[in-house]
Amino acid sequence: MVVNGYIPRRSFGPQCSAEEELLSVVSTPAASRYLLQIEARVFALGLHQHHLIAARLLALCCRRRSSPPSADLNHARLLFRQVSLPSICVWNAFLRVLSGGGALPEETLAAFVLMKRAWIKPDRFTFPSLLKACGALPGWPLAGGAVHGEILRTGVKGDLHVHSSLIDMYSKNGSLESAVKLFDGRSDRDVVTWNSMVACFFRRQEVAKGRELFEKMPERNAVSWNTVITGYAQNGRALEALELFRRMQLQGWRPSEATLVGVLSACAQAGALDVGKWIHHYIDISSIGMDLKLSNSLIDMYAKGGSLGNARKLFDAMRDRSVVSWNCMIGGLALHGHGEEAIRLFGEMERGGVCPDEITFVGLLSACAHAGLAEEGRSYFNIMEKEHGIVPKVEHYGCMIDILGRGGYLAEARGLIKMMPVAPDAGVWGALLSACRRHGRLDLAEDALVHLLELEPWNAGNHVLLSNMLAARGCWSEVERVRLRMKASYIGKTPGSSSIEIDRSVWEFVAGDRSHPRSEEIYATSKELGVLLKLAAHAPERESVLHHVCMEDDEHLLDRGQTHYGYD
Repeated sequence: MVVNGYIPRRSFGPQCSAEEELLSVVSTPAASRYLLQIEARVFALGLHQHHLIAARLLALCCRRRSSPPSADLNHARLLFRQVSLPSICVWNAFLRVLSGGGALPEETLAAFVLMKRAWIKPDRFTFPSLLKACGALPGWPLAGGAVHGEILRTGVKGDLHVHSSLIDMYSKNGSLESAVKLFDGRSDRDVVTWNSMVACFFRRQEVAKGRELFEKMPERNAVSWNTVITGYAQNGRALEALELFRRMQLQGWRPSEATLVGVLSACAQAGALDVGKWIHHYIDISSIGMDLKLSNSLIDMYAKGGSLGNARKLFDAMRDRSVVSWNCMIGGLALHGHGEEAIRLFGEMERGGVCPDEITFVGLLSACAHAGLAEEGRSYFNIMEKEHGIVPKVEHYGCMIDILGRGGYLAEARGLIKMMPVAPDAGVWGALLSACRRHGRLDLAEDALVHLLELEPWNAGNHVLLSNMLAARGCWSEVERVRLRMKASYIGKTPGSSSIEIDRSVWEFVAGDRSHPRSEEIYATSKELGVLLKLAAHAPERESVLHHVCMEDDEHLLDRGQTHYGYD
């Protein structure tokens, strides 16, 4: 029992040795909060050379969630250096700290080399940490193969946990074929192995295969559900994630923190604000508790769902904020056009000593773009590398092109693209194209569109834009040529879709679909709204309407019904 940071001997009885006392203390759930006090007692009693106690103390460094996390890593390094001739259990605990969350993959592998030089033979508890480190280094494919070779030489390849870690490592390194081969090579697969393979498919964007494997699982645990829910959310399939969350609850599974983080991400994507509020209430009344990760997820959900007031209320109430917290709030303000407020918040962030990262500047530059703050955008783009050491990536260039384009600085935007040290992607050319259309610069627009067609020949929207421009000039033979090229290349125009949340139910509507039982009422209401818009003197932008190419029959529209997700 730890009381006010003090560890009383009397609670263990007069016959309890100091070693037994400390081993009991470090095994309690609350021990990680009193790591420094426990360690002081260990050193005062001279028990820091007791390898099991040292290993348990290192394990506490994994369980703690300090801010910043580097504090626990530094503490673990200092603790490890005090142990003379560490045994395999101490080495394994130290490797787990270094590889936790993929934090220090290079240092993890370097520590393993030192362990080998000390003639310490690895065991089955050593390799999961090493494989996690290899998975965090996709640019080092030989490292994973070398560790796999060590596993074969050591003779622990039959361990299921090691086997699952191998599958996970190969999937993160892009070798889906190797992961599948390992999975199919075992008949005694446990639920951990199945979970690793399901996560592998979702990670490689093989969503259908991941769901198929999930449905085939002979048994599932909470991690199985979390893997699929999070996988759907990460692949932009928010409605499927919400549907599966509902199914998980109906089957009696209690959501964990990992579940709720995945579901909140799906709520942010789908705009399911009421479901997100329900989860917020559930966190408040459940034993899960509000930690940093859940707070950040809620801020992101509220901000993207349009409830900036709730997002800011949560943000202001946080005692400890990470850079992710600031990024979520700045990004939310940017999304809703509150550029000046986002800039003020960035100033608070800097005054608070929080170092911005590359995501911070994406949010900040987006805020400047949406608020039309061209001068401020130029300033922040220039200080990224000079003051913060952040080399601009293609995302930052895309934001900067958007800022200049919105401000009418098209020549400057085109010049910036030519000076980019990285190849411009579709987002960069798309931002320039949008600005050119807005300001009537068809010459630059056609140049941007040529690059877009090279980068995304499969994107029907690019062909539609080209056809629009040709139609605006009256070049109908060229318009017909574009239409025929789309047809010959099997390029279909993606129907428009939208979603709406009503009474904690999310509905998705796809253009041209009439499968809903109340579709006649829906289309009648839509037609009535069109009449009201005309009466309000709303004039549609006819220049953007595709001539000829969009005039498809009903049977060519996407054959898909309204997707519904209800939540009680």
